[in-house]
Amino acid sequence: MRTFSILVIVVFVRGIAALALGQIGSEAKAAIPALTESLKDSDSDARVVVAESLGMIGPKAVPALTELLKNKSEDVRQAAVVALGKIGPEAKTAVFALSEILKDKEVRDDAVEALGKIGPQAKAAVPALADLLRDEDVAVRRAAISALGKMGAAAASAVRALTESLNDEDAFIRETAAEALEKIKKPEGGTAK
Repeated sequence: MRTFSILVIVVFVRGIAALALGQIGSEAKAAIPALTESLKDSDSDARVVVAESLGMIGPKAVPALTELLKNKSEDVRQAAVVALGKIGPEAKTAVFALSEILKDKEVRDDAVEALGKIGPQAKAAVPALADLLRDEDVAVRRAAISALGKMGAAAASAVRALTESLNDEDAFIRETAAEALEKIKKPEGGTAK
């Protein structure tokens, strides 16, 4: 029992240390190799905390977070996806991996949102997001439409699929599709095409 208690304390302390490094932000980029090494921890909760911390460190952590998308633990994959979304456009090198993880129904919603936050830099994901407009899950369709709208003109190749969404049985989808089409035709701060 004592060994278990010590192990719990060690995992807890490592988690606090990882969070402290994340709170430092980009200045903690020198800690990325040590945090990456700690991703080998057998405790998935510890790996989730490390993924969150890497996301707070920022763009220099994108390669490590991208690698986490292959992790067996759903919680770890989800934490990595959310962290990449928080990094936003500077996570553009993760777009291919995020597009691939759209097939993972456990983290798909967060991956769609992350791609939307990456914005126009995620142009390579447009075909995969457009495919989701035919998904049976209304929430997935809504999220994909929203992500495409956030990409603006970069999502021009999805205009046909978005136009088809104007006939969706869900009123919110129709409305969101119309808004996304408007953003694609007239990017924020821009003029109509």
